[in-house]
Amino acid sequence: MPHISVHLKHRSNLFESRTPDPFEDENLYPSGIEQIHKELTDSDLRTPPRITITLPSAEIAEDTVDQIQYALERTCRHEEDQLKKEMRSARWEGIKALQTGVVFLLICMLGAFFIQKAEPFGEFLNFILEEGLFIIGWVSMWRSVDLLLFGWWPLHREGRIYRAIRSAKVEVEAAEGRWARNIPAV
Repeated sequence: MPHISVHLKHRSNLFESRTPDPFEDENLYPSGIEQIHKELTDSDLRTPPRITITLPSAEIAEDTVDQIQYALERTCRHEEDQLKKEMRSARWEGIKALQTGVVFLLICMLGAFFIQKAEPFGEFLNFILEEGLFIIGWVSMWRSVDLLLFGWWPLHREGRIYRAIRSAKVEVEAAEGRWARNIPAV
């Protein structure tokens, strides 16, 4: 089970990047959810992660864990819905590219067949044109094959990351200096 620790100055920093201040190093960090996402990018996602969020004591109340858990779930569901739309869009684009690619491939193959049968030019030029038409025809299929076979994998992985964040066990710690007490999940 991956364990991720995120240190925030305010609860809102879980979803909002802090305003960059070049005079303070810690203000250059991304939002908390971006940090969590980055940590999970190369993790095994078979078990839900444990996320520890460290906040100043003034930012912690009895229902802080529940509020953060709810906000994470809501945000991750939204991201998953967006990824599903992107996957449908990529699939549709792949099918349209496949339709166009198949038609173009058939035209190229017909052109190569006619050049082979009619032999309108010299033997060498006919060979170059036939092979060129075959290559151009197959290259026209590249985009559709890429989208339908491989293009959806990164989107699927992103969805798995957001599902892992959504199902994570969230803990909140108070930061007095750096570490202090655990507030149990309610």
